[in-house]
Order: sequence, then structure tokens, then C-alpha cells
Amino acid sequence: MFYHISVGFLKYFRRKMLIFLSYNHAYKAQLMAISVYEHTDGPNLLKVENILTSDLKDFQILATTTHKNSFKCNVQRMYIQAIVRHLTDRFPNVEIIDAFNIFNPQSMPASEEERATYGQEKLQVLLRTFGEGPNAEVDSVELNSEWEGMRRLIHTQYSSFTLRQMLRLLCSNQTLRDMFPNLTKLSTIAALIPVSTAECERAFSAMNRIKMDLRNRLKTTTLNSLMRISIEGPLASNFNFDRAADLCKKKFFSSQFGKMASTSYSAVEVLDLLDTDSSDSGSSREEGDDI
Repeated sequence: MFYHISVGFLKYFRRKMLIFLSYNHAYKAQLMAISVYEHTDGPNLLKVENILTSDLKDFQILATTTHKNSFKCNVQRMYIQAIVRHLTDRFPNVEIIDAFNIFNPQSMPASEEERATYGQEKLQVLLRTFGEGPNAEVDSVELNSEWEGMRRLIHTQYSSFTLRQMLRLLCSNQTLRDMFPNLTKLSTIAALIPVSTAECERAFSAMNRIKMDLRNRLKTTTLNSLMRISIEGPLASNFNFDRAADLCKKKFFSSQFGKMASTSYSAVEVLDLLDTDSSDSGSSREEGDDI
């Protein structure tokens, strides 16, 4: 049972584009699922007595009530408590991460009365973390004032946004950055929280696939472009190789001399050309286009 719970938890962190708020819910659910078995026998443990009295009856293994109670106190409970303790140590800043939920428009209360006090507790958690000490990132007085305006703005204009969309907007919109300098600093911190190392591991795997022994002289820029294509797409099944070949003939070779043109293009630029040069698709080939 513990194996299935743990594997499910690990797979959750391997998801692509996992946002930090999601892991908080997964972490709490994991703790609750494991803590239940501190005082309750799991399905596999319930089968032990039947196995001892049926399949292993020839071995005459005794499992008295004293033995069972000793196992629960000295093994089962200590094991569960150790798992919970290690999980708690692994995720020490759950309260702080949960406080960033104030930027989530989906969490904004529908009631005007509830909206009046929404986010105050979470804002105080962020202030204690980022607004105190000599290296404070935000101003506590200005932050409270900014939150009043931000709360109204989220409710009136961005209520349909997801947390990811809201963080992207606050980090990139210069007008909002000027209006809410302290809140946008916090949103930048939230957007940069590393949830897991899965994306980094995917990049290393892609690099090992691309830069093999026979291609060890790839330039850094070329390798970077190929890795982006490998990780972010497009899929090979959706790639128009005919259009790519036509563009290469036009962009890389001189039609007059049949020599390599002076301009060079990276793999990413070729993809951009495929997206922008829509006039090539469906147009008839001119004389001399065929090699």
C-alpha cells in the first residue's frame, strides 16, 4: 500500500509545467493517506493472519495478540512516524507557499463581505518572510495598501484567470509593475519557486540523446536549438518536411550559382520561417525550384 501511495506521489512531481500551489495539495493528501495507517491496519497486513493459518500452517508460526501489539508499537507506528517526519522535513515551507495563493483569482470569494478580508492572513505570512529584516524584499506599509487595489482589480478584470496566467501577467505587464511594485516582486518570487527537478532532468536526457559521440562537435547554439525543439516540440509527426525542404532551397542556396548563401539560420529560426512563410503552402512552384 505504501509503495502505491509513494509512487503516485513521485509521478505527480514528474508532471510537466507543475505549478507550486498544486504540490501543496498533493503533499497534504500524501500525509493524510499515510497517517491513517499509524492506527489502522492496511489491507496487506490484514491478510497476514490468514496466510499464517492457511498457506503457512505447516510451519506452525504463532501470531498471538501480544505479538501483534508489539509489531504495531515497535514497527508499524515507528515506520509511519518516520515517513511523516521525513516528508515534513522535505517540505518545510508549506505555509509560505500556500500564502502565495492570494494571487489565484479562482480562490477569490464571491461574497463582497468575504472579499473585504480576503488574503489578510496569507499576506501577513508573506510579510513575515519577505518584509522583515535588513534584507527585506518588500515594504510592509506599501504592500498592505497595494493589496487593497490588487484585490479589486483581480475581482473585476481577471476573475477568469488561472494562477499561472495571473503570475505571468504580473511579471510581464509594466503598467501593473509600476502600480504594484511590492506585489509584483512577490509574484516574481512565486513564479520562480522550483517545484521539482523534473524539467532539468528532461533537459539532460534530451542533451544525451542529441549530443552523442558522433555529434560531439555541435555548437552550443545549435545544441540549445535542438534541445528546445526536442523538449517543447513540435512533434515530428506534425512537422511539414516538404515545406522545410522548399524553404531550405530558397533560403540556404543561391538560385543563380547553386552555392550556399551567406546567411545562416539556426534550427529555431527555420521553425519560425515555417510558421511565418505561409505563402509557400498551396502556392505553385516556379521554374527552377526543383533540384
